[in-house]
Amino acid sequence: MTDSHVNLAARRLGAGVIAASDEFFGEKENLLRPERPAFRPHTFGHKGQIVDGWETRRRRDPGHDWVLLRLAGVGYLRQAVLDTSCFLGNAPGAAALRGCDAGQGAPEEGDWFDLLPLTALQPDTRHRFRLGPAAARLVSHVRLEIHPDGGMARLRLLGELSSIGRADLGLAWFDRLPADHAAAVLAGECGLTGQAAAGLAGQRPFTEPARLDALLSGAGPAGLDAATAARVRALILG
Repeated sequence: MTDSHVNLAARRLGAGVIAASDEFFGEKENLLRPERPAFRPHTFGHKGQIVDGWETRRRRDPGHDWVLLRLAGVGYLRQAVLDTSCFLGNAPGAAALRGCDAGQGAPEEGDWFDLLPLTALQPDTRHRFRLGPAAARLVSHVRLEIHPDGGMARLRLLGELSSIGRADLGLAWFDRLPADHAAAVLAGECGLTGQAAAGLAGQRPFTEPARLDALLSGAGPAGLDAATAARVRALILG
């Protein structure tokens, strides 16, 4: 992971798991937990331990299991970490990654493409894969497919946000700040004080970057000159 690469599947940045084919032994959200995987007490009424990852039941058909994720923001994926740590006899035999840029639509309607072709996996291993030519395509959602079933401890998707993804993520952060904290950030980082900072913070949530950008490009709140507006834009929208 280079200095410019971030985990776009990090929950702290806003990524989330939308759906999974099965969660019989482990919940899909465990894939994005920040800490390293570990064993925990078994929850099904008998002795033993289970890994705190995502784990499906054994399939009795020719299909395979999958999980669908929403990235923290639209971006370019460079590397993937598929971690089967602690899964010994129940790791998938292989896995694949598919991506799409769904824009404002549902991911099911997106133009899906291969990020990582079907690739053999080892048990109890932290696999790191460089993604090929598909790394040049924008991605908003990722589908992890495991073949045929089993357990995956963690998933990390490393890359860079696009300008749109950076603006969306920055605005989501600013919209969620407490009012006094938002005003303090505007004062400390952008030089806004008093009514100007309170007035801009009080217009949240902006929800869409275009709304904030239009405000900053127009007359703007009282006391917000062009230079200050540029600093606000750079801080929040990138």
